[in-house]
Amino acid sequence: MLRLVHVEELEGLVLRLPALVGEHERRDPGFAAHAGDWLAALEQALAANRLYHAGLVAALRSDLGAAQQGQVPEGITFRGRATRSRVLGAAAMQAVRRAATIVSGVIEEQRPRLAEAERIAGQIVAVAWARGLIPVRGPADDNTQYLGAVRRAVGAAGDLEPVVVHLEGLVGPHDALAFLDRALAQYHDRA
Repeated sequence: MLRLVHVEELEGLVLRLPALVGEHERRDPGFAAHAGDWLAALEQALAANRLYHAGLVAALRSDLGAAQQGQVPEGITFRGRATRSRVLGAAAMQAVRRAATIVSGVIEEQRPRLAEAERIAGQIVAVAWARGLIPVRGPADDNTQYLGAVRRAVGAAGDLEPVVVHLEGLVGPHDALAFLDRALAQYHDRA
């Protein structure tokens, strides 16, 4: 189970793709190097979360390295002469495309669980706010302390405790606080 911060890190890497594609379209000479950097960052993020997908991205990075040595990757054909820059650009784009498919799959696996957590947190906060269970934030409280106080106050309402436990079961206790924080933001903006 990926934590929210890790899913958002992967999403941040995916959001770098339009810039990479733009470089490829402009035939930027730095495209292959930037694609390799992006693949390395993606591999590192996946490995840090102990996801086997890191190995798949490492293999793509290896293909790119082979292309830098002049080897034409499997599945790439050219009309006309296969120059080193054409081979490298095509190999980099192929690796980026395949890696994007891999990371998109990882993110998509997490979306239903995170969407459910967001929905539940919103309901918890809506009910707690309506009942006046949300404590006032003290001036000395940092965000973590405040969210802990909210969690305790909501959990003290017997009928809401099972829902909070369900939320924590979906995403873990730390991410549960993050989702409660996000749900609280819209209420604090109104207050």
